This record gives sequence, structure tokens and C-alpha cells, in this order.
Amino acid sequence: MYIANVHIENFRNFSTIDIPLKPFTIIVGKNDTGKSNFVDALNILLYNSKGNYYAKSLSKYDFNIKCVNDFISKMSAFYVSIKDNFDAENYAVELIKNAPVVIIRLKFEDAKNIYEQSLLRDWLNGDEKLQYFEVEYKYYLKDIKKLNKLISDLNGEGLLEERHADFQLFLECYDHSLKSTNNDKSIDYTKIRNFVANTIDAERDSFSSGDTSGATRVVANIIDSGLNLKDKAELTKRYNEFFDGIQSLESFRSIYSDIVSQNKSIKDFIDDIKLVPNAKKYKDIIENITLSYGNDMLFQRGLGTRNLIFLLTLYSYFLNDTFKRFNLVCIEEPESHLDINNLKIAIEFFQKAQGKNTLTQLVLSTHSNQIMNKLELTNVVLLLNNDQVTDLSNIDSELVYYLAKRENFDTLNMFYASKLIFVEGATEEIYINALLQQDASLNNIRVISIGQKGFKTFIETWKSLHDESQDKLGVVRDYDRQDQAKQDHEAYNSNSIMVKTSLGKEFEDDFVNKDDNLAKLNKLFGKKYSAQEMYNHMTSDKLNNIIAVCQAADTGEVFSTPDYISSLLEWMKQ
Repeated sequence: MYIANVHIENFRNFSTIDIPLKPFTIIVGKNDTGKSNFVDALNILLYNSKGNYYAKSLSKYDFNIKCVNDFISKMSAFYVSIKDNFDAENYAVELIKNAPVVIIRLKFEDAKNIYEQSLLRDWLNGDEKLQYFEVEYKYYLKDIKKLNKLISDLNGEGLLEERHADFQLFLECYDHSLKSTNNDKSIDYTKIRNFVANTIDAERDSFSSGDTSGATRVVANIIDSGLNLKDKAELTKRYNEFFDGIQSLESFRSIYSDIVSQNKSIKDFIDDIKLVPNAKKYKDIIENITLSYGNDMLFQRGLGTRNLIFLLTLYSYFLNDTFKRFNLVCIEEPESHLDINNLKIAIEFFQKAQGKNTLTQLVLSTHSNQIMNKLELTNVVLLLNNDQVTDLSNIDSELVYYLAKRENFDTLNMFYASKLIFVEGATEEIYINALLQQDASLNNIRVISIGQKGFKTFIETWKSLHDESQDKLGVVRDYDRQDQAKQDHEAYNSNSIMVKTSLGKEFEDDFVNKDDNLAKLNKLFGKKYSAQEMYNHMTSDKLNNIIAVCQAADTGEVFSTPDYISSLLEWMKQ
């Protein structure tokens, strides 16, 4: 089973949003799109990994700012309309109607067996064909009696005019509820304790930063859940045997030798003093075990190694949870501090771990192209802004497959760059990037080479992700003497998309024939070529020749930019 959808209303940056999940999901978003807030919302409804109920009461700052401002605006207007004939009861009714409510709703699906169904049975919704299980957290203005007294007290003390829209004040009357949506019945501790949210956040650098680190707790939990009774008994036995072996250490006995030699009468008393284990319980023993790596203590290793071991150890623990709980594991930025080799290990581990335990659901949030591309783009959910989400499994399947096969494709820039240019090949990519470096007003533009085919598919995909934004897409393409293709592509031109095609057959044709570029190219390459000969030379080794052009431009040579590219860049500036 797994959480298939998370519905959030009025929580932090989210006004209203539905975020679809799979058994394994990769959440991707720019900074401040709400990835961490999403994880916090899950923690509010579920238990956290320490076995304690997460704080259910919210502060003013947990409410979406828009809903708070709407409340203040409406209550201010209503108060002005009735203040000459103020009626506390009517005012309370209006306040309750407009009071912001935070809702977090989880929809579970695919309970595969009787045990999983038994965990969820009280939350059953739908019919025989489409069954799902849904639970809802709500934080709302609940204590009406307290509210009426508060309004009465404010009015009696002459403070209502000043504080009639003080949301912080009215939060005193708020409380939470946790209910099943199918029957509106409350859910108690015993029903939710088997649903655990485990968060490994991005700020995990303190793991094993010293020999009294958090590694001890993690290892203790793993030992406790992973060992059977026989192994636990053996561990305790071996621990006691260690102390039995040092009972007769002469160095320990020698500290009393002078006293005993001077006073034989206390020998019997001294003989009863023994070394014994300080850890009297099994739990005390395992909490004094920590991790090492190779010949070093873990805290002696670098952040990357520590983070990798932390991720692998903790997630393995959740996968092998012997308590038969549902574990939602949220890992923020698993790539943090990992070099390319350790990142590869982490990716392979997550690949192999998928589907190992149907009671474990994994959510990763990342800024890594490698993680997205290697762990399948169909698992990616994009947070585009505070209210817009795109599930890549709903995007054109051919494009998703194509991107997945291009290991180093700059997927993140296609999703999130506010100004983006698609080009056909590396030549245009290198050349345009060189132009961008020369003009500070163009430094927010990103360039992606997509190859010679697929412009339409890429444009359609970009439109589906950016259509409601102010973002811009430029397309630089070769004419290739194909009039119909030119017409088809330029049909996409709009306020947010501009497609530009070379006048000649391709980029090199236009570049050689622009103004006095031919003379400058002959000087650069030490040639006396005609335009056609220079075109042939430029296309014979495209990459090295355009690199030579860009290097010359860096040292002061000024080449003219082909019209179709210069006009596109001017449009991108606007």
C-alpha cells in the first residue's frame, strides 16, 4: 500500500494543491516551491520516526499568508459595516465563516493483503471497483464558546475596534481534528501509530560528527529491530563474558595492595570489590555501540562518506522494520556532499530497494539531474509553484523515454529555467553561451542542445510546464532547405515562444556570410577562402572551429552575430 495523493489547503506556501505520489516518488522544485513544507505536512498527520505524535497545533506562520490576509480584509470590512449597531453573535457567525482552515488529507491505495487492509479498514472509501482509504487532518476554529467569550471580553473592554481582525488572538480558539473522510469519525492514537513518517532532512551534517553522535541511536534501533531473541541473548552473554575476563586483572587489584599489606583485617572486604558491567540491561549495551568505516571511526570520515552510510543504514532499517508498520520515508537532497562515485552507489541502492517492502514508501526531493534521469522520470513530480504540480508520468511517454536515455541531459533547466533556448547541436550551444557571457543582461538565459529531432515534442512539453507563467522559450534551428518544417515550427511563435530559423542551410552558412565575418575568419585560420570554401571548412570540424571563434572573441576579435540569433536574444532580453 502507499499514499497515492496528498491534498493540502492553506498550509504555509500552499493555498490549495494536490500532490500525487507513487510507491517511489521524486519531488523536484526550485527553491521556495514548498518541498520541505510538503514533508512537514506529512509529519503533522502521521507519527514521526521517534514514535511521538508530531505537533498538531499550528502557529500563525503555518497558515498560508493569502488566507490570513483575506480573513483580515473580510473581517475589517464586516466590522466597519456593523460597528454602529454591533451585534456580538452576528460578528461571531461571520468570523467562524471566514476563519482560515488548514487541511491535510492523505489518500491510500493498493492495500495488497489482509494485513494492510486491516490497518486501513476504518478509512475505506469508494465502491467495490475503486477502493481507497482516506484520512484528514484539520486545524480550524473549534471552540465556539471560548470565541464568544473572547469577543464579549474585547467588546466590553473597548478593544474590539483595535483587535477585531487579530488572527493571532483568535488562534486561541483553534484546535485540530483527525478523521476518516468516509464517516467523519475521529481517529485515535491506536489507529495512527502504525503509520510513521521518517524524515532524513537536508541538514544532516551532524551525523557522526563526533564519537557521541546520532549514529549510536540509529545503530541501536537497527540492532534492536534486526536481532532475534537468540541473538540478543548471545550479545548479552558475550558482553558479560568480557567483564568476567577482566575480573582478575592484577593492575586493578594492585590499587588496594598497599592498604591490604598494612591492614590484613580488611582483605576480606577488598576481595568482594569486583569489576562489573555498567550496562545492566540489553538496551544499555546496544546504545554503547556505534559505527566505524574501514579502520576509522565514522566521525573521522568526510561528510560524503558519513552521509552515504547514514542514508543506506537508515533506509535499510525502514525496509526491514519488524514492527509491521507503514513507513513513509522522506529523504531531502540525497545527493548532498556525495561525489560522483558515492552518488552512483546511492542511486543503485535506491534502484534495488524499490518494491522490497510494500509497507515502505519512499519520497526523495532533489536538485540532481542524475537522480531524476537514473531513477526514471516517470517517478518525478514537479512542484512548479505554490499551486501547480506536474506528474511526469502524464507527460508524453516518448519524450520521457528519450530523456531517460540521455543520461547527461539538463532536465532541470528545461523544467525550471525562466528563459531557455533550445538549439540543435553543440556548435550553437557553445556559440550562444559565449554570447551570453559577454552581455550581463543575458546572464539569466539557459541553453540546451536537444539534437536534430524532436523540436515539436520539446516545445509542447515546455508549453505544458510553463504555459501559465511569464517564462520565455527561444528556439534556434537550421533551415536545411525545408520550407514546410520552417513553417510548422514558427507556427509556435507567441508572447512566450519565439522560433528562429537560419536564412542559409545552417548556422555556419549564416555566420560566414554575416557582414565582414569572412575576412576575420580567414585571418583567424590563416586562409584566403571564398565564402563557400570557408563554409566547407567550418562544417568539416564544427566543434573545434567554433571553439576557436569563441576564443578569438574572448581576446577582442568582434564577429557579427547572425540575424536569426541576434533578434532572438534581443527578444529574450525584454
